[in-house]
Amino acid sequence: MAPYGKTEEQFRNESSVVILRTIVDIHVFPLLVETALLAVFTAQTIYFVYHRCSTLGQGPTSTDIHTPRRGPHVNLMLCLSIFMYLLALAYWVLDVVIMQQEILVFWPELISATPSSDPYQTLTEMLGASWYAQAVIQGFIWTAGDSIALWRAYAVIGRPRWLAIIIGVLLLVELGVYTEYLVFYLHVLPNPPPFIEKSKSRVIVVAPYLAAASITVTVQVFATSLIAYKAWMVWKNRQGLFSGPGRVFRTLAILIESGVVYTLLWVWYILATNDAVFSWRMTAWTEYYSIPLMAMYPMLVVMIVTMQDSALTANDNLPYTQKLHSDAKGSETSEMFDSK
Repeated sequence: MAPYGKTEEQFRNESSVVILRTIVDIHVFPLLVETALLAVFTAQTIYFVYHRCSTLGQGPTSTDIHTPRRGPHVNLMLCLSIFMYLLALAYWVLDVVIMQQEILVFWPELISATPSSDPYQTLTEMLGASWYAQAVIQGFIWTAGDSIALWRAYAVIGRPRWLAIIIGVLLLVELGVYTEYLVFYLHVLPNPPPFIEKSKSRVIVVAPYLAAASITVTVQVFATSLIAYKAWMVWKNRQGLFSGPGRVFRTLAILIESGVVYTLLWVWYILATNDAVFSWRMTAWTEYYSIPLMAMYPMLVVMIVTMQDSALTANDNLPYTQKLHSDAKGSETSEMFDSK
C-alpha cells in the first residue's frame, strides 16, 4: 500500500454528502472491480487444481510433442499458486472490512450530533491493523511474483551457476528491503522519532516504499531482459517457432512468460499510486485492481509452463513443419505429422 496521503483526509471541510459520495467512489466502485478480478482468479485457480488432479498419477500416454511435463516441481508450483490466491482473497476480505468500517462507522461518526474531536484519527485507529495486514500481504505477493520471474529466467537461460548467484543476491536484497519497508510502516511510522515528526518533507515517509517498489521493478526488468534475449535466440535458431499450427498460442505464451506485461503493470502501479503524479481517485482505484492482477499474472505463468512445456526451454516444441525439415528420421516425423 503506497504511503501517500489517505484520500479521506482531503475532505475535512466537505459536507457529509460529498464525503459519502467520495467513500463510494474510492471504495465501493473499485471494490466491485476487485471482486470481478478475484472471480476470474478463482476460476483460474479452480481450473489449475482440476487439471492437476485429473492428471495426477498419469504418465505420458501419447507421442504428442505437446505432452505436458508432470515433474515433482508441478506440485510445488501448484501450492505456490494456491498460496498466491489465498493472499489475494485475504486482501479482498480486508478491503471489504475497510469499506464496511468507513460506511457504517466513519461516516455516521461525521454526521452525528456529537462527533469525536478528530474522526480521521478515529478512522486510523480503527483501520490501522487492516492497513498493516494489507501491507504485509502485498509484500508476500510482490516477493512471490519476483521469485517466479527469476525462476523462469533461470530455467530458460539454462540454469547457469552465475545466474544462480545473482538471483540469490537479488532475493536477499529484496528480502532486506521489504523487511525494512514493513518494519518502518508497522513500527516506526506509528510512533515516529523526533526528526521524522519535525521534517516537513514527504521523502522520509515515501522513501522505504519507493525502495521496495524499485527493487521489484529492477528484478522484473532483469528477468524480462534475460527471457527476451532467450526468446530472440530461439527465434533466430528456430524460424518456424512463430509459424505453422499453434503459432498464436506459442506467441502468446512466450509473451506472457517473458513478463513484459507484468513489468509494465509494475511501472504503471508506481506512477498511478503517487497522488502527486495522478489524481487521488486514480491512486485509490489502482490500489484495488492492481493487487489481484499482480497475484494472477505470476500464477498464469506457472500454469502455462506446468500444463505445457515452455517453447523457450523444450526442444520438442518446434512446429511440425520445422520438424519435417530438421528431423533426420523423416519417416517417423511424417507419421507424427499425419497423426495430427
